[in-house]
Amino acid sequence: MTMRMRVAVAVLGLAAVITSGCSQLSGDEPIDREPAAAVEVDEAPSAPEISAEPEQAEASSAPEISAEPEQSGAETLTMPSVTGTNLQVSYDELTDRGFTDVVPLPVDGHAFAANYRNWIVVGQDPAAGAKVKSDRAITLEVEKTDAAESRSCLDLDC
Repeated sequence: MTMRMRVAVAVLGLAAVITSGCSQLSGDEPIDREPAAAVEVDEAPSAPEISAEPEQAEASSAPEISAEPEQSGAETLTMPSVTGTNLQVSYDELTDRGFTDVVPLPVDGHAFAANYRNWIVVGQDPAAGAKVKSDRAITLEVEKTDAAESRSCLDLDC
């Protein structure tokens, strides 16, 4: 059976169901139109009482709020000096020490640093010697090396 035939059979079947239901409503049989039974309500429910004094909750059920920030599990590390070094070497050193968010930021007009071996770190934030959490973002300002800049852009660093 083709799709058109299936649709036609379905439409005809649906039409038959609809017309059979309509014939019952429009036939000679009377339709029951008695009103629904009335429901008596003795009294409206009362609203809960609201006290002007606040209730004292048990100390164990209330969450404890601390003024100190939650510990994220990050350890405090000393930021080394990486200015003047190769980005790949600097990145490896920082991640080996435990820093988890090292972000190279080209400052010489390039959009991104793809091949870290072709870049030199010219600035860093935070500064060398700073005590920082291991999950803090470390921004390394980088410039492409002269040797890499003179080659073609096959390394996607142009």
